[in-house]
Amino acid sequence: MTLNFKKIIIEGYNEQCSMLVDYFKQQAQLAKRDNFVEFAVFFNRCKDVVIGWRDDIKRQYQRTIEERQYIVGFYKNELERGKTIDRGGEPIQDIINRYESGIKNIMEAGYANNNRYFRCEVDMQDSDSRPVRYVLYYSDLEAIFTTLLQVKQELIPSRHQTITIPDKTDYQIPSEILQALEQNGIITQNPLEWLKSKSLLAYFVVGMCETYKLKHGQKRQLKPFETLFNVKNLSNTINDIKKVGTKPPDCETINQILSLSKKFFNDNFLNDK
Repeated sequence: MTLNFKKIIIEGYNEQCSMLVDYFKQQAQLAKRDNFVEFAVFFNRCKDVVIGWRDDIKRQYQRTIEERQYIVGFYKNELERGKTIDRGGEPIQDIINRYESGIKNIMEAGYANNNRYFRCEVDMQDSDSRPVRYVLYYSDLEAIFTTLLQVKQELIPSRHQTITIPDKTDYQIPSEILQALEQNGIITQNPLEWLKSKSLLAYFVVGMCETYKLKHGQKRQLKPFETLFNVKNLSNTINDIKKVGTKPPDCETINQILSLSKKFFNDNFLNDK
């Protein structure tokens, strides 16, 4: 029988918070016993579902801002053309002010706690094959995702990721860094895999080298990370980022993760010669 991971997540969502850990632990064990699905595969598939729903909310947020910005741009063009009143008789400047205020409020509220505008709607069928729509908010998805990571760590012994730096003892990547990367959908740990763009990996590696002084002399140690994540030529990717002069998408997430070290990552490497 093929597992329906969306259904597993939804049924978990309907559980009481105090029962969520036990629920996912039981589902993982059943999947392994009845469907021969290993724990790592089970949790990675569940996380993929939750990440997809979280990304949908993020897209709603971005789309809402862009739609309002388009309206503001339209009316500003109308002003430049000499129009001051719209077809409904409202002053165009008032319309612009209203939409700009709305954009500001939405951006200040963000998507994580803004249940008024942003949510994930999942259509399923109940036990009697009747259509049911479930509404999940970003905070719900974060709670589910955190629980999945917690249960995964209980059922699967965590592996320390170690890299070798010349003239240094083997360096162990801090577990809180790995956990934060996984929680943000940037890596999986079992097996270890980078899920985002190579440019973001290059950005992360530079950040690790600078934050934790992973250097041989003044040279950043890229090769150990290339081996760890099974990629090549990160130096070329770093040079490409510099040429473009634009940081990769999700770089702010990397900055926040690196800040867990209580150290400061200066990402001015874009200006390196």
